[in-house]
Amino acid sequence: MYKDPAQDKKSRIISVIADNEFGLLARVVSLFSARGYNIEGLNVSELDPLKKISKITIETICDSKTAKMITKLLERLVPVYLAKELDEGSVICYFALCKLSPSKFKTLSEQGLILNVSITKQTEEFIVFSLSFTSKSKLEDFALIVGSDCIVRSACIAMD
Repeated sequence: MYKDPAQDKKSRIISVIADNEFGLLARVVSLFSARGYNIEGLNVSELDPLKKISKITIETICDSKTAKMITKLLERLVPVYLAKELDEGSVICYFALCKLSPSKFKTLSEQGLILNVSITKQTEEFIVFSLSFTSKSKLEDFALIVGSDCIVRSACIAMD
């Protein structure tokens, strides 16, 4: 039976473990752009400063066949140790910083729309707080409520 690859397109998270080396990120991004794939989100963080190993988390929209091909191409890059697509069992999180007036913060809190936040800065004019989301759609829904001028979002971070 024929399976249309377009129906398999969805957001995919690819995790890469590599040496933290000059030019690696440029090579990773070039791998995507040379093939016409878009990077929806990109997060890079050092895992071990002594060994100079970093983790790159890439979010892209593609079908499973393309995700496998991207992963194999990433594994060929030197100095990549591991590249893999994360699955449903992985923990994926999106973070945001939000800046609201105290009255709007109170209203959204009373409505149950702001839970488990960490207040970063508070003045009489505004409250800056951080919060996390388990899906990109939840983050986007929240951004629609508060307004795009009040929020700064991160790319996803993930662990398996």
